[in-house]
Amino acid sequence: GEGAPPMEPLLVQARIYLGKARNYGPTPAEVKAREERQAALKAEREAATAAEAERRAEEMRAERERLRQAELARQEELTRHEKDLLEARSVPLRSYLMAEVIPTLTEGLIEVTKVRPEDPVDYLAEWLFKNNPVLE
Repeated sequence: GEGAPPMEPLLVQARIYLGKARNYGPTPAEVKAREERQAALKAEREAATAAEAERRAEEMRAERERLRQAELARQEELTRHEKDLLEARSVPLRSYLMAEVIPTLTEGLIEVTKVRPEDPVDYLAEWLFKNNPVLE
């Protein structure tokens, strides 16, 4: 305002007492160094994130492989079990075939090789009808 003392003489005295005006903010070199540190930290975080993602991906691959191996082992065990069961169930049938069918069929096949007919399957069928031990 109008009645206020002029500020210029006070500012001149303050400059004499305090010295030249200083900027207390960071210098351009300090700003650049801070930006470089931040960029380095960001790159380090990104590298750590990428390494973590790779580690997780490797763990997932290992888990999938473990599960695949377990499934293969389970399938092999199941196949072996089914084979054992089939063999156990086929024993009575095999015994029946060996006792009742194979001797007559073998004789018929020997007859087919001796005669060498034009149609061996038809000849064998006729021979089996003629030589059926059950009907005799």
